[in-house]
Amino acid sequence: MRQTPIVRFLLHLLLLSTPLLVAVAVYVVLDPFKVVWHYDNYYERQAPHPSLDMDYVSCENYLARRDTCHYNAYLMGNSRSQFWQVADWQRHLPEGAVGYHYYGNGETLYRLNCHLRFLHEQQATIDHVLMVVDRDLLVETAQQTAGHLGLMPPKADGRLLAFHAENFLAFMKPAFLVGYIDFTLFGQLRPYMTENFLFEQPVDYDPVTNEVREYLLEEAIANDSYYTPERTRRFEGKQFPDSISPPVIGDEQRVLLKQMKDVLNLHHADCRIAISPLYDQIRLHPEDVAALRDIFGSANVNDFSGPNKWNDDYHLFYEDSHYRPVVARELMEMIYQR
Repeated sequence: MRQTPIVRFLLHLLLLSTPLLVAVAVYVVLDPFKVVWHYDNYYERQAPHPSLDMDYVSCENYLARRDTCHYNAYLMGNSRSQFWQVADWQRHLPEGAVGYHYYGNGETLYRLNCHLRFLHEQQATIDHVLMVVDRDLLVETAQQTAGHLGLMPPKADGRLLAFHAENFLAFMKPAFLVGYIDFTLFGQLRPYMTENFLFEQPVDYDPVTNEVREYLLEEAIANDSYYTPERTRRFEGKQFPDSISPPVIGDEQRVLLKQMKDVLNLHHADCRIAISPLYDQIRLHPEDVAALRDIFGSANVNDFSGPNKWNDDYHLFYEDSHYRPVVARELMEMIYQR
């Protein structure tokens, strides 16, 4: 049977697209970033895993459990809030409060506002909110395309195609793809994988509260094997106790913050804000602190930035960006005793 030009064209097109179709099939079936299928537990304690988008996990896990858990208290922020634990927080909340940790990697003010409005649109009960913020979180007022770990979940913003396109492109990057195939086939975590941030160490994950706990890090600290000379050198030269960050809250930030406050007012929610004690000891600009207090109330904004006992000792930090749960526990005591 003689092939017409159009048939030949279609056959060539199919042949050329075969590698792409195979890659899409692998992406869908293996679902490396866990954004295609639903999971009752997004983390396995026993195995290393590719980094996941916690914005997505927080949203999907919340929707799956809200009808049975009846959440009414939300702990929100960026990855620094990860170590503020719901169990510690609920000791300061009234009886009947059910906490959920709704946070994201590299969370921005834009995404924090979206998450709070999403909860409102889902007719969530919002009685208590604790927001953990810092100057990095307060800067961004629009959706950024900084990679697949910083995307809004499609159920929150409706951008399903763009969301999966970004994740698929991340999957197809040679540095990730080679490492992922290697680990999938042989189950060995090799140094080059972690150097490229392909895999994170096993963690404890509580699906009810959506909390990730770095149990391996705490075990290493307990047996005095974590703060090696190599790790301690990473803290050197990272503190600037006489510095104040440039002001970051402008008109666009104020709009988003006031939108968040309006949602909280609709729910008559008790909202507390904690400004993180970063290891660099740089104080959040007084104008930014004043703006937060003007919008959320002076008594509700707790400024722990600048030099203090929590960022004076590197033993209270995993690295120069993330402090340990013991710090968050003490900060909660101060916040709710005021």
